[in-house]
Amino acid sequence: MNTLNQCLCCLKQVPTFTPKDDSPINNICKDCKTKQLKLISEIQNKSLESIQKNPYLNALLDSVAKDEFNYIFPNSKSLQNSTLHKGSIELRKYMFSLLEEIHKFSYEASFECILYTNYFKNEDKSFFSAHFFQRNAVSKVIGAWEKILRFHSLYFGIAFDKNKKRNTLRNLQKKLNKTDYLKTDTYKELHNLKSKGLFKDIDETRKIYDHSLSYEAGRGIFATTNIVNTLSVHCSSLYKCLEDCIDLFKKSMRISSEKFVIDFQFKLPEVDENLYKKKIIKVQKKIKMKDLEIFQEKSKDYILKYESRLLEVKSWKSPIALLYYRLFDVSVRLHEAARSLAQMVDMHNIGLQHYSHPEDYWMHFDGLNYRYFLLSSLLRIYSVYDKIAIVIQELFEVNPNRKTFEGTIEYIRLNEKFYSGLPPMKICNRIQSNSAFKVIYKSRQNHFHLLTTQNVLSKTYKEVVDSEVFHAIIENSKLVYELIDSIDLGLIHFHLLADHQNK
Repeated sequence: MNTLNQCLCCLKQVPTFTPKDDSPINNICKDCKTKQLKLISEIQNKSLESIQKNPYLNALLDSVAKDEFNYIFPNSKSLQNSTLHKGSIELRKYMFSLLEEIHKFSYEASFECILYTNYFKNEDKSFFSAHFFQRNAVSKVIGAWEKILRFHSLYFGIAFDKNKKRNTLRNLQKKLNKTDYLKTDTYKELHNLKSKGLFKDIDETRKIYDHSLSYEAGRGIFATTNIVNTLSVHCSSLYKCLEDCIDLFKKSMRISSEKFVIDFQFKLPEVDENLYKKKIIKVQKKIKMKDLEIFQEKSKDYILKYESRLLEVKSWKSPIALLYYRLFDVSVRLHEAARSLAQMVDMHNIGLQHYSHPEDYWMHFDGLNYRYFLLSSLLRIYSVYDKIAIVIQELFEVNPNRKTFEGTIEYIRLNEKFYSGLPPMKICNRIQSNSAFKVIYKSRQNHFHLLTTQNVLSKTYKEVVDSEVFHAIIENSKLVYELIDSIDLGLIHFHLLADHQNK
């Protein structure tokens, strides 16, 4: 272990010491340790308090489901002769699935807060860091709020814009604020969080993790643990709001056309057995475990590569250095994605051997199964593209309105055609047209904004989708490495050109 003469929490100078291990708790001074342990205890208590509501909420959701399928659907005679019957029932099923997923996200975020505290005190290098679970919890909390507001938008009859890109949370909230949504407990909870700045804290953190330099989300241990404490507060609110949503759901039913449901994807996926059988055969032929091994090794090599490059560019005294910090951040996210996939495969194999179905095998908490790590990998591989988009914007000095990867590429294609012919942009255009990119784009959008496809399918068909996403992540990793190699080469050429001109 390396010696330290600075507390990694308060950043004050301390007498030189050698930490017992890399656990964050062992890298801080005595005063900070006392404060952190107290805060960690509060996080654990709040999170456990939320989780303890699960039996009640599970029973409540089961009761609602029983009423829906045994009474409401068969007896909706007033609708059965109407063209609105099918659309209304489909929307009703979709909204119930939203409730289930809000519960799942809230529960997972709660146990992720607890796992953060566990690994904060005792890091396990063979598993994942405290920060890994903190980042997942940030995504789950914002995702849960997305689904809650979408539920209320459907419940209160909000008109959705035909241009789906305009159906942002902000726009939906503006419309909701003109309805009886303002009388709900959900509005009060969310307003309370916003008035204290707690919603902005987590939303900004999520945006940084997904788009910017990850370390900007919390410099030091104190900031990171504070984020988790705020997450535990959010989880408490989410559980309360879920109860409110269930109460609303039981009171009335939105009447809807089938066209509305289809146009805005408010319909549960239908299982086509023949299609799924063909798809699994096709996907399984493509999957090669050797590709995962290569991804893992490459992810380690690229972290070392960009660590080395960062040391090199510091001597250049050039603004290019910031771009290499971003590329290093990309390499770290790719490494996390690779490790998550490897964990997924290990757990899937154990599940196959010892359980009736692979997803039944979990660690620490029910739900921390192989699919949890598949979706963790998905979030990271997707976020890599938006991080690269920032590199491209700064490299070519462009400022698109949409800062995402897709928005950046579209802006350059329409407004900066000269850049479109450069090697990095050619690769970007190829990525956008690649079927593997389309799979992770759709899967991430469903998971974060709508409904996670696997959560509304039977176990057999879930694995088909899992395999498709697994393969897509591997293929995207190849594309990303090719892209950052091209950007790296371009940055070196820019530096050499500038260096030559300055001589």
